[in-house]
Amino acid sequence: MKTTFIPVKNSELNSFENNFKVKLSLHANSLGIDPAEVTEVVQVLDENINAYTTMVSLRNQASSSYAEYKIKKSIALKELRRISKKIKSSKGYDISIGEDLDIISPRHIELVSSEKKPELKVKVDGHKVIIRYNKGVSDMINIYSRRGNEAEFTFLDVYKDLFYEDDRPKIESGKPEQREYYAFFKEKKSEIGKRSDIVKIVVP
Repeated sequence: MKTTFIPVKNSELNSFENNFKVKLSLHANSLGIDPAEVTEVVQVLDENINAYTTMVSLRNQASSSYAEYKIKKSIALKELRRISKKIKSSKGYDISIGEDLDIISPRHIELVSSEKKPELKVKVDGHKVIIRYNKGVSDMINIYSRRGNEAEFTFLDVYKDLFYEDDRPKIESGKPEQREYYAFFKEKKSEIGKRSDIVKIVVP
């Protein structure tokens, strides 16, 4: 049972207002309603009618735009999967590129990082040892070293540049000295992945 003559549904209210403003003008004289008041009422109703018309138009546009977006989204997702698959199969691809493009799932990054280890390459240059490593999981490594007759490996440095120079003097000057190195990838303040293989070299 209705408790008010004013429709609740927006479309019905819009029809009601259109009818009311026309009929009010027709009956105003008989009802003794001042024309100025009629104009004021009609203006208020017109503002609401125009707002309703704008809302319906925008809603229809939004519905059309959303339908188009769904089509374009499907095409875009298909293309993203295609090009990502091609990227990952490229010879020049590594995990750092995948991370930069954000095409690796966080879980996969975690698993890959936990299995990766630095690959160290060393050579002697005079009385210095030049150390290089493969980048990919991280741009930094922690380097550990053992010289000559030292019993334990000790932390040497955090390495971030293209190469690291170990220019420490030999323990016993004038004698060849074997040096050993290993490293861990470093991310922020933590070591990640596995320890590298130990590499050895003799400083003459």
